[in-house]
Amino acid sequence: MKHLLITSLLVVYVATHSWVEQVTQIYMGRIIGNPGYPRGNVPRNSYTFLTQHDATMTHLLPPNGRPDGEIWDTDLMCMPSQERFNETAGSPILNTTAGSTILLRYQENGHITLPNTPPGKPSSGNVSVYWTRYSRPTDTLKAIHNIWTQDGKGGDQKGSLLAKLPFDDGTCYQVNDSPESYRRQRLPQPQHDAYEGTNLWCGNTVEIPKGVRPGIHSLYWVWDWPSYEHGVQKPEIYTTCIDIEVTE
Repeated sequence: MKHLLITSLLVVYVATHSWVEQVTQIYMGRIIGNPGYPRGNVPRNSYTFLTQHDATMTHLLPPNGRPDGEIWDTDLMCMPSQERFNETAGSPILNTTAGSTILLRYQENGHITLPNTPPGKPSSGNVSVYWTRYSRPTDTLKAIHNIWTQDGKGGDQKGSLLAKLPFDDGTCYQVNDSPESYRRQRLPQPQHDAYEGTNLWCGNTVEIPKGVRPGIHSLYWVWDWPSYEHGVQKPEIYTTCIDIEVTE
């Protein structure tokens, strides 16, 4: 029976990937205000999500089935539902101010607590967060990722790198039978929000640049999670595109 339970857990977590599910403002380490959501957000409890599952929010590059397994120059940064401003019902964008600190939250979905599933993954990877006021539907991954710099002088200079961080924030977990999940469940942790349930979501903390003008600005969250086969690295990248409104 225990073997069957573990097997079922593996199936659930391996089949699920991660994306930014909420963006919140934080102050002195505490979440404040109302959360914001990514473009084209599809809540997990909606009929669309329940019938189509994580495909509604997952943007994978290179896509499954591409013969050469490589990322092309023409691969867009955002999935079709996130190429433009797209505020869906019940999922407003975050309102914040210049210089504020925000937290991009996502579920680890076993990519941390089940590290050997699938094989060929030496770690849970790294996240890069980019900032722009000039988001375009034609923005491509290769023109931005590892090209835009923190000083804003990289590439076409239409945006900048806010942070490069581990996918694993050191404390987040989902409840499963792995030793790492058990270990993290026993760590000191904040009170879980209702939508987290028994899990503890991961988060990347970034600072909104000081002095930016009021208006709609965009964040590109890029998760690098490469695989290795016989010493050869194979790219596997997921993105989430998010708008926020900066007010006076």
